[in-house]
Formats: sequence, C-alpha cells, structure tokens
Amino acid sequence: MEEKKNIITVTGKGNIHVVPDVIRIDLLLVSLHDTYQEAYAQGKDNTEKLTAIMKELGLPKTLPKTILFTDYEAEAREQKEERNAAAKERRLQEAALKIKKEFGKNALLRGLNYAEGATQKERNNQIGGHKA
Repeated sequence: MEEKKNIITVTGKGNIHVVPDVIRIDLLLVSLHDTYQEAYAQGKDNTEKLTAIMKELGLPKTLPKTILFTDYEAEAREQKEERNAAAKERRLQEAALKIKKEFGKNALLRGLNYAEGATQKERNNQIGGHKA
C-alpha cells in the first residue's frame, strides 16, 4: 500500500496540533503617483522594506512576490480607446440608419446578400419579412 503523507484520519473524538508547512500572507500596498516610474520606484522601496522586516522576524529570505502591479495610466488609455471605439461604432450605425431611411433598406447590404439564393433584398420589400 502506498504511504500517504500529510493525511490525518481520526475516528471518534480527538485533539491535534499541526504546524503548517506553508503560510500565505496577502498584503496590499497602494501608492498613487503621477508616472509609472515613480510608482515602480515606490513599489520597489516597499518590497525592500518588507524583505527587511521578514529577515528581522526570521522568516525565509525569499523575496516577496508581486502578483499585481496596476498601471493606472495604461488603464485610463485603454478605457479612453474603448470609449472612442464605441463612439465610432455608434456613429457608423447612425450613418447606416440615416442612409437606409433616406434611400431604402436595400441601399446598404452585405456582399453575402448578393450571393445566389440570398433572400434579404426580397425580404426588405415585404411587410415584416413576410409576403403580404
């Protein structure tokens, strides 16, 4: 039978004291700066201070791992680009609706609607897409 490690089986009642082999500590350090370079320098300084505290407490010397570093300038640029793209799409849709209103539903069609067997042009001339 294969030996199982780190498994405790208790039948009935009992007390047990176990020392964990892994401890996870989540620590959030937030600092806001005008530039990425300033924020990065502050983050590096904070990490060095945390490492010194860990060493002083006798914790392993492995560096704390940074799992998230938010570049708020980049986020702001991405949000602006998304808003611009949405506004452009809206203007295109509004232009298409104006053209169709002025020149009819068949004024703007996709290339597929000109393929053999396509019915969109015919359906646009029907009431609700059905023969009247």
